[in-house]
Amino acid sequence: MASKKANKILVIDADSDILDSLIAVLNDEVSVSFASEGTKALELVAQHKPDLILLDVVMPGMDGFEVCTQLKENPDTQHIPIIFVTGKTDGQDMVKGLTLGAVDYITKPFDPEIVAAKIENILKQITATRASSIPEQSEATAPTGS
Repeated sequence: MASKKANKILVIDADSDILDSLIAVLNDEVSVSFASEGTKALELVAQHKPDLILLDVVMPGMDGFEVCTQLKENPDTQHIPIIFVTGKTDGQDMVKGLTLGAVDYITKPFDPEIVAAKIENILKQITATRASSIPEQSEATAPTGS
């Protein structure tokens, strides 16, 4: 029996309490990596190839908007969905994050049940996309007419 491939999530936030909160809402089938600043996050994305990124805007050095921009400009990472999870609640910041390519923008403090539901929905979409991208064996092995 083939085992289900575990989903990998990268959480990028300078606040370790946020990591603890997010891990508490994620199910056991999810592998979580963590980075506290943008440059390290970009390295981890290259190493771990996460299925989903939860990204804060406010971080030391490179902010989340710049991290998102770099990820979306890179052909190897532009497909990875990004959810901003941030204390920046201004409407202009939300629009900027979504315009840069994020699939969602969640403000802190957040409702853990809502975050869990949003993450679960995105991971289901990723799993469905993976399943539909597997080539059909029957077409390759079907006999041709004589």
